[in-house]
Amino acid sequence: MSAPPTAPPTGPSPTPAPTSSCATEWCARSAGLPAEQRAVLVLRFVADLSERATAEALQIPVGTIKSRVSRALAAIDLTELAQEEL
Repeated sequence: MSAPPTAPPTGPSPTPAPTSSCATEWCARSAGLPAEQRAVLVLRFVADLSERATAEALQIPVGTIKSRVSRALAAIDLTELAQEEL
């Protein structure tokens, strides 16, 4: 039987340095997300980890990674930013 999942570390979470207006806007929009959702987005899209690697890093199921990514992206709705960058 595996150990129960551990809670994410408390305290300030590292935020990548903005390198473009899109990055700055992403940081601003993601600041309102729960820490669990921000962590998943950072690992998936900033650190460029796969769903499986992200799940292993956070010690949670891949399905949880997928749902957190989906909910986080829906909450920050980056559609406008994607159009502006084109």
